[in-house]
Amino acid sequence: MLKTIKFLKKESLGFDTYTFYFEKPEQLTYTAGQFALFIQGGLTRPHPFSISSAPSEKYLAFTTSIKSQSRFKKRLMNLTKGNKILFIGPIGTMNIDYQKKNLFIAQGIGITPFHAILEEQNNKGSFSENSLIHVAKGDHPFKNVTGKLASKASYPESKEQFETDLLDQLDNDVFFISGSSSFVSDTKQTLLENGIQEDQIKTDVLFGYRY
Repeated sequence: MLKTIKFLKKESLGFDTYTFYFEKPEQLTYTAGQFALFIQGGLTRPHPFSISSAPSEKYLAFTTSIKSQSRFKKRLMNLTKGNKILFIGPIGTMNIDYQKKNLFIAQGIGITPFHAILEEQNNKGSFSENSLIHVAKGDHPFKNVTGKLASKASYPESKEQFETDLLDQLDNDVFFISGSSSFVSDTKQTLLENGIQEDQIKTDVLFGYRY
């Protein structure tokens, strides 16, 4: 459903990564890990972003890198409080089974759905064995939060360290992968080659994202 949302503020997370906060529409409900489409006036193409705020929080937010300097992101950086954009969603779901041991595998800004999931779990006071591997080149958005909320977390910066950390966590039940198309594909193949079954792997490809 198409909704209008009002911009509140932006917050720098460092390394050209920002979280953009908006008023949450009344009666909007969503599940942690879902995404939405955002449209700015004068730009006809919707832009998908994972919702990085937990459903129990009072605002709606998404987080993105602004390195690309696309027209959409330039306009995002120029938003002022009260400006309006359009919101379509929520869309999709990661179908988390909190009775199982889950491993969240994120590349760069692919951390956003997992941040929302871990925050929501914490806000509800529930416990589940959710581990995290967040691979990034020096910038790990939300590390100060996810490092506390995940049962086990590692933050590799090289491909070699990432593969070592991944192979050390093959005892999980379900593997969620979020990142660029090539990252998701390569990581899934590694898991399959090491005995993980197809139905244990869930993927979230960030189309257009290159790291």
